Amino acid sequence: FCRCRRNQLTGSLPASLPASLSELYLGRNQLRSPLPHNWSLPASLSSMDVGGCLVDTDMDAVGTLQLPTGFQTLWLNNNNITGTLSSAWALPSTMQASMLCTPPCGSSGLSVLPCIMVL
Repeated sequence: FCRCRRNQLTGSLPASLPASLSELYLGRNQLRSPLPHNWSLPASLSSMDVGGCLVDTDMDAVGTLQLPTGFQTLWLNNNNITGTLSSAWALPSTMQASMLCTPPCGSSGLSVLPCIMVL
């Protein structure tokens, strides 16, 4: 796992991740980059937090995101996310929670999802 929350990390989100990675926590850093196009996540990944990283992403440009079969939790809150969520982002049945919103939840600047918590 990688737990690097609140470390003032800067730069871009990695386009590829180690195959053995099971948890990725990068929340509350300064990774001011868009989500990588057609991001490939390792099959072992079960949780990912990139909330509060100042990510600036147009979901229409992200393409597909293959969430692993056993994936459970995804946090993208408190970022600058616009656009529409692609049908290629089908959430696996193992998902327990997903927070997809930008502050303030329900703001008019977010057309992806106003603020949805999936349980």
